[in-house]
Order: sequence, then C-alpha cells, then structure tokens
Amino acid sequence: MWDEEVMHGTAGRTATIHAAAEERLAFVRRVYSIFLGSLLVAGFGVYEALTNDAVMRFAFGLLNTHWLLYIGIVFGSVWLVQALSLKPTINIIAFYAFALFFGIVTSPLIYLAAQQTGGYEVVWHAGSLTVLVFGGLTVYAFTTRRDFTLWGSMLFTGLIVAFGFSMLGIFFGFAGNPGLSLLWILLISGYVLYDTQMILRRYSPEQAIPAAMALFIDFLVLFQRILFLFMRRR
Repeated sequence: MWDEEVMHGTAGRTATIHAAAEERLAFVRRVYSIFLGSLLVAGFGVYEALTNDAVMRFAFGLLNTHWLLYIGIVFGSVWLVQALSLKPTINIIAFYAFALFFGIVTSPLIYLAAQQTGGYEVVWHAGSLTVLVFGGLTVYAFTTRRDFTLWGSMLFTGLIVAFGFSMLGIFFGFAGNPGLSLLWILLISGYVLYDTQMILRRYSPEQAIPAAMALFIDFLVLFQRILFLFMRRR
C-alpha cells in the first residue's frame, strides 16, 4: 500500500509539473505572438509616415521641437499600457496603439538614414542585423543554464546611466556619438537576455502585455542604435 501511495504521489506531482510546463509554454507563445504583431503595427506606422507628409512633419516636430513632450509621452504611454494590461481587449488595443506611435516616431531616423546614404539599403541591413542579434540572444536565453533574471538591478543602473548620457548628448551635441550607441546596444542586449528569461520563469500568465512590451522596446531601441552606427559608417 505504501508503494502505491508513493507511486500515486509521484504521478500527481509529475502531472502537476507537466501542466505547469504546458501553461508556461502557452504563455510564451502568446507573448511572442503579441510581440510579432506589435512589430507589424510599428512597421505600418513607419510606412504611413514615409508616405504621408503630414504624419512625417508631426514626427519631426515632436522629436526636434517638442522633444520634452516626446519624453513625457514615452514614459506616460509605458505607464498607461502597464495600467491597462489586465483589462481584456483594451489592453491589446492600447499596446498596439503604443507600437503604432513608436513606429511613427522612428520614421524620421529611417528617412534621414535613407537620405544620408542614398537609399533604404542601410535600413534593411540594420534591420537584418537587429533580427540576428535579437534572435541569437533569445535562443541563448532559452537554452543556457545561466540565470539572467538576477540582472535586474544592474541593468536598471545601466539604463539610468545611458539615459543620462543621452540627455547630455542632446544638450551638448553628441547624441549621435557611436560610443553612446554602443553603450545602448550592450545595455539592450543585456535586457533581451533578462526580459526573455523573465518571460520564461517569472511573469504571471496575466502579464502577457507587459512582457510583449518589454520585448518590443528592446527590439526597437536595438534597431535604432544599430541604424545610428550604420549611418555613422557612411
């Protein structure tokens, strides 16, 4: 009888572990499907800006003339998406509106890159490298035994430092410095590892939107900074 109880207990624990693994896998699939959707929405925003002069003027004006307002919108929109993340339907609408906005405000950089280099080839190169770097880091985070979820405090400190240097760059004219772009690329590469493992291990099943937003921000900033570097090489 004791052996049967042990066997039933072991089977029960195995079933529980299997169910938990299936639930986590379903969550990961949902996060990445939402994330991929956000990239498509952002791409649509870029296309609209590049083909619509009024939208492009809005984006340029926000970044060049009203950049403090832009920074406020960035932090405010992140907070809003987080606040709405547990409200069904409206959470996905808010997140995709967030992605659309950031696609639009990324379009001036893409436009300038094309103008400076004589075409969009440099944009495709930067996008391809972004996919390779992001994808490689994602695979590594999925397969390694290292625990990157412990990097949170270190990465946050790095984020404050990078943001501080970026603000100084705006005031003193070195915002496009290659060294600053490299700093951001290293920082965001760390965040890709961290955010990927947080999705695998720490996020609750209700946090699909914040998880997808973290990946979206990682990808977007990585692309922007890689594109900055490619522009500086020309």
